[in-house]
Amino acid sequence: WSERVSQLLQEPKVEAELASARSKPLVDFALAKILLVEDNEINQLVAQAMLQKYNLQVDVAENGQVAVDKVFAEPGYELVLMDVQMPVMDGYQATKSIRANGFSSLPIVGLSANALQQDFEAAKAVGMDDYLTKPIDEEKMIQVLSNYLTKK
Repeated sequence: WSERVSQLLQEPKVEAELASARSKPLVDFALAKILLVEDNEINQLVAQAMLQKYNLQVDVAENGQVAVDKVFAEPGYELVLMDVQMPVMDGYQATKSIRANGFSSLPIVGLSANALQQDFEAAKAVGMDDYLTKPIDEEKMIQVLSNYLTKK
């Protein structure tokens, strides 16, 4: 398994994305604590590298159930980046559960490869505050994060 991850990380496209994600910090989010909910390990690594260069503390959950458990156990998250399609519990169900348990002001940003208007509307309908399409455009991500997090 770790051999496969190493192999994938050495692919030119992934290597370039990771290098890009590690360069040029433009905004400092003063160690805001966020939860990245993503089942794909390569996407986790790329997003984590991208987020950490903006001085964010990133915790990772590999599915919606783990995300719900983490939010309930550690109410210190300032934002959740939530993949919408995952095994065990998808991002829509996880968002509904988080909202139903009193976390109404915790910003939740949906992540999906789907970019149709109905996808944005479905995300809003379950209580997501915003929506980013994958692959994540770094500038758009920083714009969205800037709307919800305090900058240094």
